[in-house]
Amino acid sequence: MIGASVLSLTQIIATELLLGLVFRKLHALPLFSLNIFISSTVLIFSLVKVRILKPSSAFIHINLIFEELREKISRFAGIVKSDRILVIIFCLFSLSLCWMIFTGYLFPSYTWDALWYHLPIVGYILQNGAIQEIANNSFIEQFINIFPKNIELLFLWNIIFLKSDILTDFTQMLFALMGVLTVCSLAIKLKVSEKNAIYSGFLFFFTPIMILQSTTNYVDIAISVLFLVALNFLVGDGVIPSRDIEMRINNDRQRKLFLLFGGLSAGILLGSKGSGPLFIVILSALVIMQKIRKHFVYTRNKGISKEYKMLQSVKSYIIFFALPTILMGGYWYMKNWVLYNNPVYPMEISLFGKIFFKGLYKEMIEPVPDIITRLSFVSRPVYVWLENVEYYLYDSRLSGITCMTPGSVDWVLSGLFFLFRALLFHYYMLSKTGNIISLLWRVLFWQVFSSTHETGRRDM
Repeated sequence: MIGASVLSLTQIIATELLLGLVFRKLHALPLFSLNIFISSTVLIFSLVKVRILKPSSAFIHINLIFEELREKISRFAGIVKSDRILVIIFCLFSLSLCWMIFTGYLFPSYTWDALWYHLPIVGYILQNGAIQEIANNSFIEQFINIFPKNIELLFLWNIIFLKSDILTDFTQMLFALMGVLTVCSLAIKLKVSEKNAIYSGFLFFFTPIMILQSTTNYVDIAISVLFLVALNFLVGDGVIPSRDIEMRINNDRQRKLFLLFGGLSAGILLGSKGSGPLFIVILSALVIMQKIRKHFVYTRNKGISKEYKMLQSVKSYIIFFALPTILMGGYWYMKNWVLYNNPVYPMEISLFGKIFFKGLYKEMIEPVPDIITRLSFVSRPVYVWLENVEYYLYDSRLSGITCMTPGSVDWVLSGLFFLFRALLFHYYMLSKTGNIISLLWRVLFWQVFSSTHETGRRDM
């Protein structure tokens, strides 16, 4: 399901880039026709291939897909029903989702950055029928030109057919739901039980910033989830023991597919925000470390050392990860490099006093609010769960939730409950395994997700 979502996002963004940059015909009818053509071609090709490999089995194959989906839903329902607390949390999750859908439908776009540049970007593309530079007559128009626009293209998708922004507020909500599934998948891959994996997914959903931003036309939830999705696909590329040589060979194609999905996710992330290259560096470092680890493990085993070649592994990284990443997100940086002599303009890139790319800013435009700098390191993560007491330019909220709705007490109680549950689970894992490293990783994970820095406050 996560892979299918990544492919859908890839097709939407790729077709809009093709029509908007190359043909300059980014209108409803050409966009609809092109996507119908691509989807129909893929479907026909898949059915024909299945019939060639297994004659008269195309419909059987489709039925197996639906059977597997029904089995997973039934298994999820069984796990939830087996735990009363999980049933209550699932009910809260359902009510929260319904409330978010209602408010997203009822209220127009109202957030600061959405009205300042996220939605104006969409408006200019709709007016011009093309993705192009606009007249640079003001500070904000300059930022509209230089910002990567992958997520704005998803906003455009939700507007262009209905000629209304009624669906636009639900864009990040879909990413939030994808994030729940991704966190569950990551937890299972990290050997967490299925029940606790579901708890982890709901914990991600009830993070205050998720509730706050899921119905806004921002890009921060999308970026956070895309990073987790890419990480989820890359985590599976581990080392298979030597006794499973046949399994390792059979899974080689699946690993390349996961690497491709990770590359597509990373590419969409790269083209969504100017800080995207930082995330790509982290994901690339993960892939490279995995390749190096596999190389040393396999070369120590003489029985399989000939079957694993480092050069072949590097080629697979370039073809299935680096290339999709560049194709899906590299255009915005190449454009800025050509027009402004800096791929990450307006940020200036320097090291040890040597300037590599000249820019307008050497650091974040707005500093962290004074109220945060005056708090201790321990109290900062707690403060972002409280009602905000001070406004500032960059974003008029931290992660406060108690001022959002009349029923905000529900959000506070659920947030405190999940925090308590997470701490109990950490203690349980420590007492069970006695592994201090396990606890340290969990503390680091919690600190990243509760950080009050800009990337923690808005990008999770």
